[in-house]
Amino acid sequence: MDNFRKEIKNSLVDTFRELQDKSLYRQDIAKKIKEKGLNFASFNEEEFKTIDEDFSNEVQNFKTSFDFKIIAFDTNGEFEYSENYLLFWEIFEKANNFLNNIIELSNNDLNERNNHFILDRAIKLNSNWLFYNSLIKKYGLVNKDAMPSNLVNEDFDRLIDLISLKMRQSAALIRRFKEKNSDKMLNVAREKVLKDLFNLLTYCLGEPPVNSIKLENDLLGDLFTIANLPGNSREINKIYRIKYSDKVENYPEYKFINLSFDDFTKSVINQIDNGTGVWVICESDKMSDTEHHLYDTEIFNYNETLGTCFDLDKAKRIDYCEKLNIRSALIVAYHRDNDRVTKWKMVNPKTKETYILTNTWFELYVYKAIVFKKYILKSLKNVEEETLPAWDNINSILYTS
Repeated sequence: MDNFRKEIKNSLVDTFRELQDKSLYRQDIAKKIKEKGLNFASFNEEEFKTIDEDFSNEVQNFKTSFDFKIIAFDTNGEFEYSENYLLFWEIFEKANNFLNNIIELSNNDLNERNNHFILDRAIKLNSNWLFYNSLIKKYGLVNKDAMPSNLVNEDFDRLIDLISLKMRQSAALIRRFKEKNSDKMLNVAREKVLKDLFNLLTYCLGEPPVNSIKLENDLLGDLFTIANLPGNSREINKIYRIKYSDKVENYPEYKFINLSFDDFTKSVINQIDNGTGVWVICESDKMSDTEHHLYDTEIFNYNETLGTCFDLDKAKRIDYCEKLNIRSALIVAYHRDNDRVTKWKMVNPKTKETYILTNTWFELYVYKAIVFKKYILKSLKNVEEETLPAWDNINSILYTS
């Protein structure tokens, strides 16, 4: 086979210098980038003028929680819950999940891809909505004053690093016992790790109260995740799960149905039309004009500014490992023009600020939505299901803040 690896020769660089566009237009753009930044130089004023804030169907009375972690429960605004309490059980359950996975894979080669994924991730905060709501179903909630946070950010980051180190240490111990065919010692070691972790978390986060508030009438069985994730390895109208994703043992497993963009948007619209906002999982910063609260694929003309093309469709962005900066947000309205949806209104649940998303941005950068099953355009019954490998590129879309 021919050797396709080549060095960059000086003669090639000299050719590039000769071919470079040094017109006054390009010099002016370079000056704007240097003085005001790339976004300023690329701002599309004509596109901005076409955007207005007319929405006629906005959800006014929210039936949806403004907190992603308690979407399946209605607290009636009666109390401010302790996030520290939920964090304690998040780490503890993720550690248990880690140990279960390591034991399951202990007969496999250490360098096997699943083992590498589990060990590399160790303890990673943030997760899917079903994991958090399963935590609440199991452990309940407590008032903020019952378990206040007492860690500064630097200590918290160090804590997660140390817990991840402890998990990797425990993995080495478990594999050693497995090699000796000592299942009894393996279980003893597993419980010892959980005991040490419980004590460690108590020292740093505080001891979780024994008595918690159990929330009844949850919507866990009524909600489902829909997705629009095109790509060769992901079929439309098929339900997917991801191997080794976060879960609370013996609670429902996180799954989603992959829909066409048309069916995806119609399902979101169905819920909005019935007076309930829709949680979506989307990009947090791509093609975003934060000054004007606008997400628009045309608002910055980087192609023109930099003299090259940056066009990659949704499927290829996922399959070719484009960095995904994922967030959760609420969609509360949409706008039609000549029977065609042209834009959406989004609310930042933390700040309550509103943003406009053009429909082209929505199609390219919104990946999933959590909706009531009754509003999903496709039936979930008798749908083919498939488990994707843990390292699938869409795994990053599971983790959202």
